[in-house]
Amino acid sequence: MKPSKSVPTNVNSVRPADIKLVMNLGDSLSAGNGAGAPQGDPLAVILQYRGLACWGGGEKTLEQHVTIPNILKKYNPNLFGYAVGIGSPNVWEIAQLNVAMPGAKADDLPRQARQLVALLQQHTEKVNMNDDWKLLNIFIGGNDMCGYCSDPTLAPSICVSHIQEAIRIIYDNVPRVIVSLTGMLQLQVLRQTDATKAFCKDLHAGIGECPCEGHPEFNNTFIQGSCIEYAMDELDLSNSQTFDKDDFTLVTQPFMQYMDTPPLFPNGTINMGFFAPDCFHFSQWGHAVVSTWLWKNMMEPVGHKTMQGSISTPALPLACPDSNCPFIRTNLNSRDCSKSELADLGVPNYSCPGDLMKPSKTIPTNVNSVRPADIKVVMNLGDSLSAGNGAGAPQDDPLAVVLQYRGLACWGGGDKTLDEHASISNILKKYNPNLFGYSMGIGSPNVWEIAQLNVAMPEAFFVRIGHT
Repeated sequence: MKPSKSVPTNVNSVRPADIKLVMNLGDSLSAGNGAGAPQGDPLAVILQYRGLACWGGGEKTLEQHVTIPNILKKYNPNLFGYAVGIGSPNVWEIAQLNVAMPGAKADDLPRQARQLVALLQQHTEKVNMNDDWKLLNIFIGGNDMCGYCSDPTLAPSICVSHIQEAIRIIYDNVPRVIVSLTGMLQLQVLRQTDATKAFCKDLHAGIGECPCEGHPEFNNTFIQGSCIEYAMDELDLSNSQTFDKDDFTLVTQPFMQYMDTPPLFPNGTINMGFFAPDCFHFSQWGHAVVSTWLWKNMMEPVGHKTMQGSISTPALPLACPDSNCPFIRTNLNSRDCSKSELADLGVPNYSCPGDLMKPSKTIPTNVNSVRPADIKVVMNLGDSLSAGNGAGAPQDDPLAVVLQYRGLACWGGGDKTLDEHASISNILKKYNPNLFGYSMGIGSPNVWEIAQLNVAMPEAFFVRIGHT
């Protein structure tokens, strides 16, 4: 659970403790409606107990209450973005980066995504947009399926297209993001609860929280099939790898897909303590139980995730990362974790005698008297090899060779330390920390902040060097 030795540059190598920002899109469940409400007070469900919500709440410690942010901040106390207290998404001090909106359907997610991007751009005092690794939790669909029986525009395929649109907005505007999409829940759980609790049935019918759940033509086969179709469409979206690149990925967590049994005591009676007083939203206990299963899914490889969790018992003890693949699981590192961390050659024990590697006492006046540590500026002319094309590309992604990984190139790259990666620049800057001119990151020679004095051009021929 410790963080990486250096900030990962690839989404498939991100450990839980590497996450700096936690963000949340969703509906009233993500907003924590009713999570802290007294059991006999259904009116208190209008209160948004964001600080207690599974996906974005960080009001307490992990020892007091299980949520995804509370797990993460145990291992990274500097985690930011989680909600604390009770309030709407427009109250920054409470909601922070949890912009979930009560009553939201999937078609509201693009608006929420734009709101989230604006907050990230606005709060630069807390957000390092380019360097911070971010976890975006999304949970939506309950309100869609609760209205689908009377509104065909809420069909699962249409709803998931809205989810895709929202993720596209984040993809186009925010780097270094792992999107964790919690798959659709089973509304049969509510129907089974109502069958034994007249109060719940009357409450749902009276306030219209989920009209389709009690609709006589919305039979069990239809309700179950619709929810599974929604969940499968979400899985198809992440399995398509549409949103996979070096610094971004989408993973669907399917533990609710076949979870069709209400919360039960050992004697088989329904445990209403899982629910808020309206028998629909989750109580604080309910959020904690769901958090344990969501975390378990996040630690499980894609293709081998639990698809039928339980809201009767939490998934305890909390799952730990695989010691052989200690990362938040993605499509790529689930297939082959050896590709999570690209093969590298650092030289942690490089230690020439100190007298040989120290700089000259005075700046040399003759080129034949220059020590390595006297070099102040490193520069580079060349072609795609000097530009680092493909140096950081996954082995099974030939298209990534178009990317210029200048910071990893032998001749001009200085992305890492010598202990992590051997390059001429990394050797020189070990003995002269003020070295300048080496490249960092991925980009063309025209981007000064990345290339600096490495002006190598892919596809360059020797006759063009004089014009570089």
